[in-house]
Amino acid sequence: MSSFKNSLTFLRYALIPGLKTKKKLLAQLRENWGKEIDVKRDLDLIAKYHRLTLNSETKEMVDDKTWDDLNMDEVFAKIDRNVSAIGRQYLYRMLRTYESDEKILSLRNQQYELLKNDRELRESIQVILNRLRSDKASYVSYIIFDTLPAKPKFFYLIYLSSFITVSSTFLMFFINPFFFVLLSFALINIAINAIYGKKIYEHFAGLSYLNVMLGAAISLSNLKVRHELPQLSNLRENKGFVRKLRKKIGWLVIDKSRLNDISEAFIEYLNLICLFDLVAFIRSIDHLKLHREKAAGIFDSVASLDAVISVASYLEGLSTYTIPEINQEPRINVVDIYHPLLQNPVANSFQLRGRSALITGSNMAGKTTFIRTIGVNILLGRTVHICLARKCEIPAAIIRSSIRIEENLDEGKSYYFVEVEKLLKFIRLSGDGKQYLFLIDEIYRGTNTIERVAAATAVLKYLNRNNTVLVTTHDIELQDLLDKEYDMYHFSEQVSGDNYFFDYKIKKGPTKSRNAIKLLELSGYPESVTEHASSLAREFSKRYEN
Repeated sequence: MSSFKNSLTFLRYALIPGLKTKKKLLAQLRENWGKEIDVKRDLDLIAKYHRLTLNSETKEMVDDKTWDDLNMDEVFAKIDRNVSAIGRQYLYRMLRTYESDEKILSLRNQQYELLKNDRELRESIQVILNRLRSDKASYVSYIIFDTLPAKPKFFYLIYLSSFITVSSTFLMFFINPFFFVLLSFALINIAINAIYGKKIYEHFAGLSYLNVMLGAAISLSNLKVRHELPQLSNLRENKGFVRKLRKKIGWLVIDKSRLNDISEAFIEYLNLICLFDLVAFIRSIDHLKLHREKAAGIFDSVASLDAVISVASYLEGLSTYTIPEINQEPRINVVDIYHPLLQNPVANSFQLRGRSALITGSNMAGKTTFIRTIGVNILLGRTVHICLARKCEIPAAIIRSSIRIEENLDEGKSYYFVEVEKLLKFIRLSGDGKQYLFLIDEIYRGTNTIERVAAATAVLKYLNRNNTVLVTTHDIELQDLLDKEYDMYHFSEQVSGDNYFFDYKIKKGPTKSRNAIKLLELSGYPESVTEHASSLAREFSKRYEN
C-alpha cells in the first residue's frame, strides 16, 4: 500500500511540477515587481491578436508606420511585465488602439492603482495566469479570432483510425498480431497528420492552451476578493459556459502547462500516433464557431487582467507620471515631459494652443527625440491613459508620422520620392474630418534647398488648415515664411570657450544660433576652410535679406 501511495505521489509531482514551485514563483514575482523584465519576445506572435481583430474593430488604430517611427516595439517591451503570453498580446493591442471612451480609460487607471496596492490579489492572479506563460499559449488567439478550417469530409475515418490505434496499443500485449495493426495504423496516422494536421497545426497548440485558459478562467472566478474587478465578475457570470466549453473540448486535450518535459514528450507522441489533438479539434470546431463571441469575452477578461498588472508594475518603477487630460481642442500643454526609452532623459515643457510648431536646430540637438517624445506620450495617453510628465494636456488626435524615411530600392523609389508619397497621404487625410497630429522630421531633406523650402512652405500651410503639425527642419528660412501659422521653437548647441555641448532643452522662438561653422572650428577643421565658410555664410545671408 505504501509503495502504491509513493507511486501516486511521484506521479502527482511529475505531472504537476507547479505544485512544488509556487513559493519560488511568488519570490520571482516579488523580485520582478516594478522592474523591467528581460524575456525573449516573438513580436509576430504577440501582434497576432491585434492583426486578427483589425477588421472587426471599429476604433482607430495606430498605423504601422507611426508605430515604427516612434519605436513602439521598444516602448512595449519596456512596459511589458506580463506573466502570460495572452496578457502580452492584450497589452500590445491596447497600445495600438486609440480609446475614446473616458469611462474605459478611467477604469484602467483605477485598476492600475488597485493592483499596485493589493499585492495579495495581484499575486493570486499572476500565479494562475502563469499557466499560460508558454509562447504556445499565443495560439489561443488563432482558435478564437481566426477563421477556423472546415471539418474534413471523412472525419469519421479519422475517429476510427484513432480508435483502432489506441485499442491496438493495449491488445498487442495479449494478441501479438495487433502489433502489426498498431504499426500499420501508426503510419497511416502520421500520414494523416502530415496531410491534414499540417494545415491546422497552429490550431492544435491553440486548442490545448484554450483548455488551459478556460481552467485559469475558472480558477480566477473562484478567487475571493476584497475589491471587485469587472473581469472577475464577467468570469463568474460565465462560469457555466466556460465549464461546458471545456467539457466539449474534452479530456483529450491535456493541460500541457502542468507537464514536465518527459510527460509533455509522451503527450506529443500520443498526438502524433493516436491523433488526440486532431480528434479533439474536430470534436470542438462547430461548438467553437457557434460560441466564438462568448469565448472572445473570456479571452479578453483573462488577458486584460495580466495586461493591467503589467502597466501597474511599470508605473511602480516610474518616478514621475500623470493621468493626462484629453481635450477635443487642438491644444498641447505638457510640463516636464520625457521619453520612456532614454536612460537619463531631459524633461521639457511645451505649449501649443490651436497652432502648429516649427522646430529648428542642429543635428543631435534633440529635435527628433522631442517630437518622438510628444508622439509616444500622446499614444500612451490615448491608449493606456498615462503620460510621462508632471502635467499633460493632449488633444484627442490621431498621430501620423514621417520620421524614419528610407529609400525603396526594390521599387526604384528615391528617398525624396518616398517622402513625397508619405506627405501626400497626410494631405489626403487632413480633410477627412478627423483631428490629426502630423509629426514630420526634416521635411523634404532629399532635394535641393530652394525647392525644398518652397515645397515645405506650401505643404505645411496646407496641413495646418485643419490639423496640428510638429515639424523639424534645418531650413531657418521657413521661420519667416511660416510665422503666421506656426509657433517657433528651437534647440541649440551651447558653446563655451573651446567646448560645445547640447542641453536638449526646447526653447521658445526662432533660432538665432550661428554656431555651425564655429563647431567646425572647434572640431579641428583647417582655418582656411572655416574662414571661407564664414565669408560665404555672410554673403548668403545678405542675399536672403535682400
